[in-house]
Amino acid sequence: MPSLHVQYGRVDALLTESATISRFLADAFPSHLIPTAGSVESALARARIDFFVDTYEVKIHDHGMGMMRLTNDAEREAHFDTMVDTIKSEIEPMLEDAAPFFAGSKTPTLAEVLIGPFVLRAHTYSRSGLTPPFIHERYSRCPVYWKWAQEVIENIPSFYVTWDEKEGLASVKVRMAEHRAMVRKQVEAERAKIEAVAEKSKGEQVTGAGV
Repeated sequence: MPSLHVQYGRVDALLTESATISRFLADAFPSHLIPTAGSVESALARARIDFFVDTYEVKIHDHGMGMMRLTNDAEREAHFDTMVDTIKSEIEPMLEDAAPFFAGSKTPTLAEVLIGPFVLRAHTYSRSGLTPPFIHERYSRCPVYWKWAQEVIENIPSFYVTWDEKEGLASVKVRMAEHRAMVRKQVEAERAKIEAVAEKSKGEQVTGAGV
């Protein structure tokens, strides 16, 4: 988990979570990433970024991670179709004015800083086979999102400073294997429990018949 130790004057604090750290740095050091607070216009712009980020994280990223835990191809395809429908209905309208970045910006904004790493990793997983190959075909239904995503993947080189593809993929594969093993263990335990109950019930029926 990323962390940032802040020491400034009387301030001595430890911040954790990448989103919290990014928001702190954007506020502490004003730049093109997000409008400086202090006007209705800047407040609305900041609210738009926050809403976009929250929507993507909850309805797209979290949903996508759930697909990686599925092993049945039909289930994974249906799961991803639901995610594409959500991108079409809820994410694309917020990207209509991207030019090429969020809200018509010519340079990356805090929206790209916070969501870009998720976009980069998701497409890396698809390209490497961790997620189904049909994923890229489905994005043809979301041209506005896909155009923005391509800009994020190809034109924000700083993302690749902290993303080691080989190491990242290896780590994800390990976590997925561990998750599958845990699920398999839970299924086996549940099956054993059901069989034990059935065996007990069968024994009681035999005893009752004997009486």
